[in-house]
Amino acid sequence: MNHDELLGADEIIGDDEDSLLAEIVGEEGDDYGGAIGADEIIGRVSPAVRKRIMMRRAKLIQGRKFDRLRKYLLGVQSLAVVAAAQVTINSQPQYPFRPYRYMIPATFAPNFVIDALSIGQQPVFVAAGAVPAEVFSEVAVGGSVLWDTASIGNQVSVQATNISAGAADFRSAIFGVVGKD
Repeated sequence: MNHDELLGADEIIGDDEDSLLAEIVGEEGDDYGGAIGADEIIGRVSPAVRKRIMMRRAKLIQGRKFDRLRKYLLGVQSLAVVAAAQVTINSQPQYPFRPYRYMIPATFAPNFVIDALSIGQQPVFVAAGAVPAEVFSEVAVGGSVLWDTASIGNQVSVQATNISAGAADFRSAIFGVVGKD
């Protein structure tokens, strides 16, 4: 593989190293102060790209060699959540897991708000506050979010509140990438 495996490589446009690097860590002199450059890149990259990534203050995850990245699912559900009740659902992935999309089917989403999402102790939201579950439905536009990697032993937690007048089932899924040896 020319550019080796990168997390999110299927979303990167361009087939030369310069456009690939720009998509991963941004252009030099971008106004966002290197915020994109702070993202993690999982996988192997050429020495030239590695050097340029490090120059832009991005974190390159090394040490563990994965043969390939696979897309996996993590189911999140709680049945018969009573009206106005808050539920916390914890899952513990068995492999290093990097979520990139959270989905709540449109049939369940109107009944809930999402109060918190976290990987271990690290929240996914930048500030406290409930988000309508419809933001994460399968018909939502722009619903992919690149989360931190859940290492083995980290819990992935979803906290939701039933805002409907009666009991409702909460069902959802987290799509992510797993590095396999």
